[in-house]
Amino acid sequence: MKIIIQRVHKASVSVDGEPVSSIGKGLLVLLGITHDDTKADSLYLVQKLLNIRLWPDNKEIDGIKHSKPWMKSVMNMDYELLIVSQFTLYHKMKGNKPDFHNARDHEEAKEMYLEFIQLLKDGYGEDKVQMGAFGQYMNVELQNDGPVTIALDSIKDPKIVHKLEKEEKRKLKHTKNKEKQKKQKEESKEEVTKEEETEPSTKEDPKPGPSKVVDIEETSKVEPKIEDATPPS
Repeated sequence: MKIIIQRVHKASVSVDGEPVSSIGKGLLVLLGITHDDTKADSLYLVQKLLNIRLWPDNKEIDGIKHSKPWMKSVMNMDYELLIVSQFTLYHKMKGNKPDFHNARDHEEAKEMYLEFIQLLKDGYGEDKVQMGAFGQYMNVELQNDGPVTIALDSIKDPKIVHKLEKEEKRKLKHTKNKEKQKKQKEESKEEVTKEEETEPSTKEDPKPGPSKVVDIEETSKVEPKIEDATPPS
């Protein structure tokens, strides 16, 4: 995998006169992908791209301006990146004609290009990374700052590849654990809600009113029978 980094004041991509993407100050990056590139190559170049120091550190001390070159990265400066696919970086000259058989085929290269973009967004921010138009004829405009142009290749050192893959696995495991904990928390919350819904109502029955006190003496009274006092005839 190869990248050409250009420090820019601004850059933009258009297709058939229609704007696709643009950035202000930052980096315009041309990305070339070959047959044996893997995610480890992307991880290596993403880290380099986000941390390479291409801007000076300008300070003012006691009214005097001080500038140290090559001290600040694109992240330090809070600038943007525009990533443009560029299969012609993997050319081989046959006489005066370039041959591009070393470039990865279209579909696989597109998949890796999108993965590269996503890794940058994960490492820096969704709004800080812009894309070109993969596989299309593009018009790329830029105002180079300097000019400053840096060419970088990914490193095929097995130790570095192993280290990067190990770090990626660690991050993936951490992400999965967080998702698992979140899912368990949601399930536990749902169970509590269901239990509350199925429990019988705990509302208190209305308090009975005061019972009527019956007077025993009153109930035991028997009205006297009044006999007919009329004398017999």
